[in-house]
Amino acid sequence: MIRFVPSGDPAYIEGFTPGPGRVHTGQGTRNMRVMFDRNYLEIAWIEKPEEVAARGLDFAGRCARPATAVPFGCVLRGAIAEAERALFVPYELPDAPGVVLQLWAQQSPQAPFVAVFEVADCEARWPSRHIGPELAPRVYGL
Repeated sequence: MIRFVPSGDPAYIEGFTPGPGRVHTGQGTRNMRVMFDRNYLEIAWIEKPEEVAARGLDFAGRCARPATAVPFGCVLRGAIAEAERALFVPYELPDAPGVVLQLWAQQSPQAPFVAVFEVADCEARWPSRHIGPELAPRVYGL
């Protein structure tokens, strides 16, 4: 799940302990993440508007307050069936060569952002396999 915000202000995740997150090099965005065993809540904002514009993702409306586009999104993990592939547009991640995010082709500012992170082995890509003990998954009253 993604929540788009105007800045990295910790108030946007009050009550949670975020991991350090990362800069999305070449995309103009940055994030903080609240880790869970098989997923995470990503809090994302724009740091370099010119890079965001160059990549064509147009997150400005989602990050603005008041938002002019739905400030939420979801990136799923898995594989897209061949019959459904035409519904998506490949987006190569500039800071992860060979990694392609499949964007829903009919993105609308009036709907959440939707994408699929295509991976052959979902088990190997769970967040709990890529974090250190200091960011071990936490359950927040769920």
